[in-house]
Order: sequence, then structure tokens, then C-alpha cells
Amino acid sequence: MNEKRLALLAAQVFLIGVIVLDFFAKQETINYVASNIRMWAVVIAAFTLTLGAASLGSFHVGHIRRRTRGEWPFSLWTLLCIVMTFFFGMTASAIPQSDAAYKYLTNTVLNLISTATFGITGFYMFSLAYRSFVGRSIDVALFLLSGIFVILMNAPSGEVIWSGFPIVATWILDVPSMAGTRGFVMGVGLGTLATVLRALLGKEKGGVGGGFGG
Repeated sequence: MNEKRLALLAAQVFLIGVIVLDFFAKQETINYVASNIRMWAVVIAAFTLTLGAASLGSFHVGHIRRRTRGEWPFSLWTLLCIVMTFFFGMTASAIPQSDAAYKYLTNTVLNLISTATFGITGFYMFSLAYRSFVGRSIDVALFLLSGIFVILMNAPSGEVIWSGFPIVATWILDVPSMAGTRGFVMGVGLGTLATVLRALLGKEKGGVGGGFGG
């Protein structure tokens, strides 16, 4: 069983390594193999979505059959919404009424619920950030102040309070934040490439029970 697990991990690392190397190497064979692997990933993702939908349906159908207290009405409503959205989405191009119903569900119901959920979550995130960062150090205070500027830039009332909020927040996002993000991405990219090369050469021993090579 251990050898099978190592072989499976080796295959996974090899496939991931080929995809990563495709971004750095302009070699015809590597590019061709990586392109085919990405096509396989799309097909596998489609089957995974189907499996996830079947698992979700089985879970909620179980609640409905057992009449689970406090659960089955919500399961019934969830399944009804899924079936309605799927039906209207699949028949939108053929039936005008389905197209109108699908747009209504998307633009009126889903978008409004998402906006309300995001707004509620925003208050919790702001409160959590304040409790976590306030009073720790000057660096943390600057971090919290930058977050406040960015939040007020996106809030409709921010520019009404002070017209400089969008200007300062835009500078924060374009200059210090962008510089830090690019440095972080470059470090992660180089680290990923080094890890992939070590794994392909059999030198990486972490997480694979001793490595591929010996």
C-alpha cells in the first residue's frame, strides 16, 4: 500500500510539475503534454461537478425522507431552487419565458442575496480586524488604517465623508500593496519552481514518505 501511495503521489507531482514547467519552458513536448493535461483537468472538473451535484441531492433527499426536524424544509427549498435554476438555465436559449425567469433569479434574487450577505460579512470582518489589530504596534495600526481607507473607498458614503478617501486608497492599492503583492508572487513562483524541480529529480522528500528517489 505504501508503494502504491508513493507511486500515486509521484504521478501527481509529475503532472503538476509539467504544468508549472510549461510557464517557464518553451519546449514543444512539454507544452504539448501540459496542454493535454489541462484538457483532462476540464473533463475531470465536469465529472466532479456532476458527482458533487449528485452528492448534494442525495444529502438533501435523505433529510426530506427522514423528515429531519429543523432540516427537511430547508432541504426541500434548496433542491427546488437548484432544479428551477438548472431548468431555466438549460432552456433559456429555446424558451423566452425560461430566459426571463433565469435572468430574474440571477439579477433580482441571487445578486440581492449575495450583496446582503457580503454586507453583513463586511461588518463582522471589520469588527474582527479592529479587535485583532488595534493597539498592537505602529505597523499594525498602519495596516488597519490602510484597510479603513480601502473600505471607505468602496463604500458609497466614503466619498461623501471626504473626497480624498478614493485618492488615498487608490494610491495604497497601486503602490505599496502592488509592490508587496508582486514580491510575494515572485517568491512563491520561484519556490514552487524549485520544489517541482526537486520533486521531478527525486530530491524532494517532504510529504511523500521519504521521496521518490532514494
